[in-house]
Amino acid sequence: MNIHKKIKIGKTNGFTLAEILISIGLFATIAVVAGSVFTDLSQLEKKSSVRDSFYTAISIVLQQIANEIQNGTVDYEEYFNMNVIKSEFYGTNYGAYASRFYDPGQSLDGAPTTNPEDLGAECSYPDNVTVSKDCQTYYDKSADSNTGQNPYDANTTDPDKPKQDDANAFCDKNDGTCSTIANVNELYLIDSTGTKKTIIGKKFMKADGTDKDYAIGIVRMYGRDLDQNGLVDIFSCTEEFTCDSAISETLAIFDAIQYSFIQNNQADGAGEKILKDSLVSLPKKSDLEMEFIANTSNFMPISPSSITIKDLRFMINPVEDPYKAYNEPSAKMHPSVTIFIKLGLSSSADAAYPGDFGDVDVQTTVSAGTAKKIESYPSVDDVLSLSNEESWIKNVLSGKGVN
Repeated sequence: MNIHKKIKIGKTNGFTLAEILISIGLFATIAVVAGSVFTDLSQLEKKSSVRDSFYTAISIVLQQIANEIQNGTVDYEEYFNMNVIKSEFYGTNYGAYASRFYDPGQSLDGAPTTNPEDLGAECSYPDNVTVSKDCQTYYDKSADSNTGQNPYDANTTDPDKPKQDDANAFCDKNDGTCSTIANVNELYLIDSTGTKKTIIGKKFMKADGTDKDYAIGIVRMYGRDLDQNGLVDIFSCTEEFTCDSAISETLAIFDAIQYSFIQNNQADGAGEKILKDSLVSLPKKSDLEMEFIANTSNFMPISPSSITIKDLRFMINPVEDPYKAYNEPSAKMHPSVTIFIKLGLSSSADAAYPGDFGDVDVQTTVSAGTAKKIESYPSVDDVLSLSNEESWIKNVLSGKGVN
């Protein structure tokens, strides 16, 4: 018997157009959401990476400046050179600031003495010195003596004489305009031996359209004893920095150096020859505003190219070298430097950054590492007063508002 099974074949339905469109819409929505999330995550990762690098760079730069301070101390001589004397060149007029603390002693002829006109010891036989410029015996009462006060006669009752509050390493006038706070845009440091200087400032790097990028620039100098008297006379750039060494082409350098042993030989060119033969090279303040060019710029950047320095300030405390101004109550504290930096992304880095980065302000205070007096005032032979010449210190202070 044949048994026939009836098999019912069901009806197979396909996707309707509506279902297909809904599916495509859902897929597109998921893809857009996924893409947006991926983009957001990518931008977030990029932002995080930039910020991490940015703050790491800040930490490194701050630590480098702190190390410079801790390995030396505030260079009050250089602040006096640039702020009071207003020299065009760093590293010149070394000893002029320290000379402000010295009483010039008595004059051989009994006339009243003043600083800086009478600094240096007088010869006991000045008539012989006029011709030979050589003296074997000095008038002992004319020797300069350190008073620990700037200016040296700060306790005078003469109303026309300056007082302590009218003079410091950053200002030396008797018009009452000197401040007890030093807020400057450059940091001058010197090591414990008094033979190595470090200059730090805001260095112009390049311009991108109307935007300018700046870095923290640094230049180092070492002391030179050109007259071989055992004390540094002038500072010159170290070999790793390219400074203005073309003495023969830069008369301003020669004119900026007022030491007697240089200027007294000006007529026959011997003074200039000393500088040229000694390869003296000096950086200038204006170098900071010149666009950075590798191998030719004096100041070298120590901050990364991805960062621009918006503002750089240093607060120096106290305003007087406490180891020279030991008789001034306001100076009885160890030198410290408070660093203020406002920085942001450089023009190129900011253009590539997804969003608005904004500026960042950082601040830290560092105590100087050197706790001793650094000798800088020249020996009496270096500023010897002869009948036919003037003290180099008087020459550099002349017309500078210095009393």
